[in-house]
Amino acid sequence: CGISQITLSQTLFNCSDVGNTKIQVSVTDFSNNENLDSIEIKVLDTIRPTVKLKPVSIFLDQNGTASVSRSMIDLNTFDNCTVDSFIIAKEKFSCSDLGVNTVNVKVTDLSGNYTLVNASILVLDTIKPKIITKIVNCYLSSSGIGIIDSNDIDNGSYDNCQIVKKSINKRVFNCSDLGNNFVQYSIYDKSGNKSTALVKVMVLDTISPEVKTKTTRVYEGIFI
Repeated sequence: CGISQITLSQTLFNCSDVGNTKIQVSVTDFSNNENLDSIEIKVLDTIRPTVKLKPVSIFLDQNGTASVSRSMIDLNTFDNCTVDSFIIAKEKFSCSDLGVNTVNVKVTDLSGNYTLVNASILVLDTIKPKIITKIVNCYLSSSGIGIIDSNDIDNGSYDNCQIVKKSINKRVFNCSDLGNNFVQYSIYDKSGNKSTALVKVMVLDTISPEVKTKTTRVYEGIFI
């Protein structure tokens, strides 16, 4: 005689219903005869997470390492349901990573939908090298010249990354420098961080004079 009404026990679904959900179906005819049955509804979420990242700068520590976390790069990542994982392909950085790094980030929701994006991570080293020096004795040669280099001055200087340059503002000494002198010793790392120290250089002359003689004839009362 015809169906007058079909009623579903649930018509609206949300993230908590993702998967298989059973609902009741009520069918009524014009004579008010009713039949109940249940059907299985499969609720799907096919929307990928929306990922919003911000560029970040990280600074190497005394050991030459630094790390990045979600809280540092995540600007406003969200999903229509729930973000299940936020994976940064590379979280730890070292001296070899100085500069801009492009790192993959994968965000996945509970339904397995995922979004891949790139994060920009700038790795910086702002720590100056540790300079360690020693007093230098510089001995003049027979020509009255003495020369020093960084190996004579440096006593174990180090950096959290690497020392790439060493310089001395005066390397060559002569007889006019005898005694105590002070030179400026500087070291630089790969990032241009610089440390400078004044170093005492004692210029010494330990070479005895060279005596040259000639034969002379002496006559009584006469000196030639």
